Parts: sequence; structure tokens; C-alpha cells
Amino acid sequence: MNILIVGGGSMGQAFTRGILKPENGHTCFVVEHDPINKSVCKDAGGQVFQKLEELHHNHLLDDLEACILAVKPNDIENISSDVVTYISKDCLVISIAAGVTINTLQSYFKGFPVVRAMPNLAASQLLSATAMCTSDGLIESDLLKANTILEMFGTVVQVKEDQMDLVTAISGSGPAYFFLLAELLIDAAEKRGLDPQIAHQLVSQTFVGAATVAKIEGSICELREKVTSPGGTTQAALAVFEENKLEEIISKAVDSAISRSAELRGG
Repeated sequence: MNILIVGGGSMGQAFTRGILKPENGHTCFVVEHDPINKSVCKDAGGQVFQKLEELHHNHLLDDLEACILAVKPNDIENISSDVVTYISKDCLVISIAAGVTINTLQSYFKGFPVVRAMPNLAASQLLSATAMCTSDGLIESDLLKANTILEMFGTVVQVKEDQMDLVTAISGSGPAYFFLLAELLIDAAEKRGLDPQIAHQLVSQTFVGAATVAKIEGSICELREKVTSPGGTTQAALAVFEENKLEEIISKAVDSAISRSAELRGG
């Protein structure tokens, strides 16, 4: 596939690396003006341009199959007016701009197949948990194309538009929750005399291992129960979580993130 990425920031760079993995065999064009970002995208193998007009003049957009909008939400409207000038209406448009709804995207890209996606930080390691929703009437071939592209950066699920604020709260913000818990565990270990580097290594690998087991073996609840021996150390720790209403805290945190996501998109 010939794929265009508009925006070469952190996510644009991650997408460039994923698309250009040797086994994929795709071509990637990137539009980016920042010199540092341009350099990173070039090092990843992308063909980088300052403006869309340059690609148009060199006929590089003639066989374009997908366009990924990796720009800030406030830039989407201006960028879209430029993009629609140069790409054909059979080109799939994928937006990763947080808070920009599928209806808004459809109003900017009338007649185009459009997908809204919410990746997370782990896209930088091609391990993102990405949710997507689609425009009305998206045909099967475009849905397959969207899945193929987004799976280059991790796992993909399809949800409804009205679930995207929840997705933002769970998987979009989720890495920060993980980092906070890891940070607190490391801090607790250090305060009790463990070397900081050893604490970091133990906590990081514990989380990597637990996540891997969870992905392979399935039921999170059953795995937790498996680790929690009656009357053991784990049960003692979990009892403190329960006494201090961790479940209620998590629920309130998710609700707060959902509300803020809705506020940011004007909902």
C-alpha cells in the first residue's frame, strides 16, 4: 500500500516505523515541517515532504490508498481542507485526533471513507491498544484496510462512536495509570531499602510478565485468584486495597476521564 501520514510527531513517527517494517512491503510518505521530526521520520525510512503540494507535483498521490491524520485536534479542520484538494475520494482517511468525532470528520471529508482511531502511547513500541469507529456505509474492503494498517501498531478493536470517550479513559489514558502504579511500587521498595535500579527492574518485568500471561491465558479474575493464596502475602495486600475502596477510586477516576474527554470535544 501507498500510505500518507500528515504529521510527523510522536505518533506519526511510530506509524512510520510500523508501516515500514520490512515484512509489510508498504510505501510511506510523511508531511512534516519540524526539522527534528522530519529527521526521525527519514531515519525510519519515510519519504518526507514539507507540503502536500510537493507530493502532488511529483504524482506521488496518484495511487494513494490511505491517509493518516496524525495532527492535533485543533489542526484537523485546516489540514482537512488541504488534504481533500489532493487525494482521491477512494482514499481511506484515518484520524487519530483525540476528541474529533466521526461525524465531524465526515463533514470535513464528504464522500470519503473515514475511520476515527484512538491509539495509545505503546504505539511507539508497536504495541498499542487501539479502538476505532467508522463512518456510515464503510465498505468491507476499507474496513479490512483500516484493520490492516492499525494492526501494524498493536491490537485493534472496533467500537461505536458513543463509546470513544470511554475508550479514551480506559486505553488512551491507561498507560498513565500503569506508570503511576509502577512508580508507587518502586517508591515503596526504595523506601524500604531496595536499590532503585533493582526496584525498577523487578517492577517493570513483573508488569511485562503479568500482561503477557493475561493476554495469553484469558480471565484476569481467575489469574488474580491463582496468585492469591488464602492467608498469604498477596491476600494481605489486596485486603488493604479493598478496605480503602480501590474499586470505587478506579470507577471515579474513569468517570472523571470520560467527562473530561466529553468536555474537550464540546460534548
